Amino acid sequence: MLQPTASQLTSQTSRVGSHLKRIDVLRAVAILLVFSSHFHRGIYGPTGTTWSGPWFHWSDHPSLGGQIFRITLINGNLGVCLFFVISGLCIRLSHFSHRHFSLKEFYQRRFWRIYPPYALVLAVCVLLGTDPTGVSWQNLLLHVLMIHNLSITYATAINSPFWSLALEVQCYLLYPVLLFLHDKLGALRTALILGALAFLTEVLGSTSFARFIPGLSMLRVAPTTLWFTWYMGFLIADRLHAGIHLRKIFLPAVVPLLVFWALCFFYRPLAPCNEIASGLLLGLLVYGYIGIRGHLWAIERGAVLLGACSYSFYLIHYPLIQTILVTHRAGFPLAPSIPTLCGLYLAFLAMIGLLSWICYRFIEIPSIGIGKALIRKNG
Repeated sequence: MLQPTASQLTSQTSRVGSHLKRIDVLRAVAILLVFSSHFHRGIYGPTGTTWSGPWFHWSDHPSLGGQIFRITLINGNLGVCLFFVISGLCIRLSHFSHRHFSLKEFYQRRFWRIYPPYALVLAVCVLLGTDPTGVSWQNLLLHVLMIHNLSITYATAINSPFWSLALEVQCYLLYPVLLFLHDKLGALRTALILGALAFLTEVLGSTSFARFIPGLSMLRVAPTTLWFTWYMGFLIADRLHAGIHLRKIFLPAVVPLLVFWALCFFYRPLAPCNEIASGLLLGLLVYGYIGIRGHLWAIERGAVLLGACSYSFYLIHYPLIQTILVTHRAGFPLAPSIPTLCGLYLAFLAMIGLLSWICYRFIEIPSIGIGKALIRKNG
């Protein structure tokens, strides 16, 4: 694989420096989507989707505005997809920033960035008993190894958002395969292969197949589900590194992608394409936003703070919501007023945001520092 020249590295470093704050803004958007989804579920309980033939059953939820709200502002899966796009983007940019890329160093950096905070929160969740069903040794071992998503029983146990962290770690392990496919087949063929894998994973893991072979349902939380989405971030980094802009095709492409993405929610035959549509749409939107020049607005500068500690926020928010909201759900009225909901939402956001910043400052940053020191020590 061709390595960047010194001039390319200098140019890339300048570009990355200008993009980092916008990446944190995107992280803030992603964590707010995930948090809003879990907060809504904590208030109202889980909500399902019913169908009338191949179409969404509108009589259950007749409000178009309510449906737009459901698939956007409280769509936790959309937030997870956005996190994966950002992850692929940052991993590839980090790759370009090193003159001599080393897989060993790559995995060391990823370990110290991801695992120590994860292990600490995992231990706290086990000790406090956040999983009402209890924690078996098999469950704990799979979580320690970060392969719990491969078990139907334990994929969302202990702390539900942990399933996506296992997927992300497995995408890291598949990174050499992705580099091989990208270099040998090119971007288009690689995207088609990963898109086909995502589609097959969703189809085979659907309830239709799981009804006959229950074990297949685990495919819906396999790394191939979001590998395509991760690759979209990878491609964004490639285009940024090459200085390629998509301004001319942005609007012509974003409108049909938005329609396709919405149809994946409302037209059942397209449901297996949901992750693909999300990856394409988010990839284009992220690329458009990253390419904006100029200073950040005040709201964006505030979002940078949340984005910086978004990993800690992701780790700790769900147990807190489960412990406080779900436990006391019976104390809430069936239809809380809008001011009550907004007040609760902001209170939880502020509380978890403060705890997340403390975790980021005293756990994440020291862990990353230890990793960097060990890498320097080992040359």
